[in-house]
Amino acid sequence: MKYLKKFNESTSYYNLHGDDDYEITKVTRDNGHRYQYCNGVLYELSLNGNDEVVDIGLIEHTEENMFYEDQIERYVEYIQDGGILESFPVTEMKVCESLEDMLEYLDDSDNFDETYDLLKDHHEKLWNIFMGPSLWDISSDPEKYGFAECGTPLSLKTLYSVEDLEEHYTEEDNEENYDEDILFGLQYIMEYFDDLKTYSLEDMNHRFSAIKKLGKSSVIVEVI
Repeated sequence: MKYLKKFNESTSYYNLHGDDDYEITKVTRDNGHRYQYCNGVLYELSLNGNDEVVDIGLIEHTEENMFYEDQIERYVEYIQDGGILESFPVTEMKVCESLEDMLEYLDDSDNFDETYDLLKDHHEKLWNIFMGPSLWDISSDPEKYGFAECGTPLSLKTLYSVEDLEEHYTEEDNEENYDEDILFGLQYIMEYFDDLKTYSLEDMNHRFSAIKKLGKSSVIVEVI
């Protein structure tokens, strides 16, 4: 029970000046959490482990939220004085979810300029597929391009990350059609879309405003 008590006391409301109506959330370091520095600020990481460092410019404030400059200034003081922050809770927003969605997006004529910039001078083989049968050909006939497991074509709709791709696209599974150049190109595409992710803040608007006011370029978020 002593451990739980310490854990429960890791955050508390705190009047910074002791003589006003504004309270901030103070984080007290305990043995129940892990902590990590980011851009000079110490963060208390979430217990579920969904924390990552992201560019502050990719995060949007919550909608319809009122901001109080005095509250922001108190968080600025708190952070400057070495105060700990919790990782910011955010919702992750992606342009495309699966590899199939990414190839369909790039194949769309409305996105030609984006596909040109992405592939023309960076990946000759995928560019030639795009200009020939189309990138959608990889999704519609995956076995032809090396996507098969135990003789069964693998749907690109099941691949959501570079790790998924590397796990399921192997020479062992489809030695006849495996193409390392295709693998590298698709990794490149998935990393590109991963960089396009944005995040919507779920809470902690004043703390986030204080971080921006301090000129921090990156923060730790908890994807929920």
